[in-house]
Amino acid sequence: MNNNNYSQIPPPPQNQNQGYQPPMMGAPQTVQVGLPRTANSSTAPTTIQCPQCNQVGVTTVKSKMGKGTWCCVALLCFTTAILWVVPFCSENCQDKIHTCPTCQAEVGRHRYKVC
Repeated sequence: MNNNNYSQIPPPPQNQNQGYQPPMMGAPQTVQVGLPRTANSSTAPTTIQCPQCNQVGVTTVKSKMGKGTWCCVALLCFTTAILWVVPFCSENCQDKIHTCPTCQAEVGRHRYKVC
């Protein structure tokens, strides 16, 4: 008995990504990010590339009285009798001066601001 009632199987769908090739995976490339050349925005030691000697290093930080310190002293003099000495004793109320560890050049200054 010859029965032609078989349903024909549809052809497989055509691959829509025939021209697609996966990206080549090579060795990762290292991207060198430039180090800052000043440390004006930091109160803590910072890694920089010195603009004077071009050496990379962590800055040395020293505290020094600046205009903000004196302004704070003046404000405290007018408002309290004794607390005006606090800015002289507290390093938080003083400018931070960054120097290069190699050539000792000043590479940044973070100024203390009262407000």
